[in-house]
Amino acid sequence: MSANPLWTKGMGEIYTVPSVTFQIEDSSASGYVQLIFALRYRDLGAIEGTFASIVYFSFKRMEADWRSLVENIRNGTIRQDLNISDDIREILLAHLKPDQARADFLEEQFEEGFDNIAARIWPEMKLINCITTGPFEIYAKHLREKYTKDILLYSASVVATEGFMALNMWP
Repeated sequence: MSANPLWTKGMGEIYTVPSVTFQIEDSSASGYVQLIFALRYRDLGAIEGTFASIVYFSFKRMEADWRSLVENIRNGTIRQDLNISDDIREILLAHLKPDQARADFLEEQFEEGFDNIAARIWPEMKLINCITTGPFEIYAKHLREKYTKDILLYSASVVATEGFMALNMWP
């Protein structure tokens, strides 16, 4: 819903990431930056990803890159090897402050493994909004089995390749 910046004009930032993150042209770099900001936020209550596959691969990326993510949170930095323009990097760095305590907590949790990691690092997490039907059902299954366990996976809408068809009012 907030994909159109005009819808949120005057509301300020509504996500854990600064809106400039969505201007990063390299999708891998953008995903990594989104993980840094999400991991920094202790009270994250929901994750929004269009498709369950996007959410699943974000958790896979977290599992693969947790050491550098923790280091970035510890130091308030962003990996230099990411393809991010200097002007966007500068804006993002202004939003990052070193957080030793959060980094230590995340490191401890990650060292225990990634089973049910979402609930362990974000105890306020209530739902993950993403499409979980059709070809995305397998990714929803993998999310539930490993990363999210009992956190509600909610498909807020019914879509087809032609467009959005309906809104799901009953999770």
